Amino acid sequence: MAIKELFGKELKVINIGSPSFVEDLKLQKVKHTHLDWRPPAGGDVSLIKALNKIEQYRDKINAANEEMVRRVSSSEVKLIGLKLAKDVVPNLKEKMILHAGPWIEYKNMAGPVKGAIIGAILYEGWAKTHEEAAQLAESGEIKILDLPEQPPERIICLVKRKDVPLSSAAEKLEQMLLIDSER
Repeated sequence: MAIKELFGKELKVINIGSPSFVEDLKLQKVKHTHLDWRPPAGGDVSLIKALNKIEQYRDKINAANEEMVRRVSSSEVKLIGLKLAKDVVPNLKEKMILHAGPWIEYKNMAGPVKGAIIGAILYEGWAKTHEEAAQLAESGEIKILDLPEQPPERIICLVKRKDVPLSSAAEKLEQMLLIDSER
């Protein structure tokens, strides 16, 4: 087909991935189909290679995830006690905040975790504004501890301060420490 013939007919456009092209098509009132596509792993070649290596385990991973959801959904948690965080977590002192993930610098934390830490700093009165709290967290003056290095119980929480009650719970035969983020 010659170019003259191509542009003499109504175009059927499929846009793959680029939102800016879609906007141009809309402005020109061109009928189109947009496919919101992105390269796997954001195009990171080393990450793509790692994902390709675990691809062979996809069925096992999916089965394990389904089993985890089944177990969590069918669990029965019973409150068996309540103590202050400082009485349960060794070496928890002033201007220390616990979080449930592995150790990570504040600047690299996910937004919701940063928000919870900022909220705890504001609640404790260590800062007056959101901006001051963020600067304080970034400065290192507030020690942010990761719970996996704390007691051997399973910890479920986002952030915790030293004077907040922790509720101990038993899930069937497994001991579990539940942490309530409300005062």
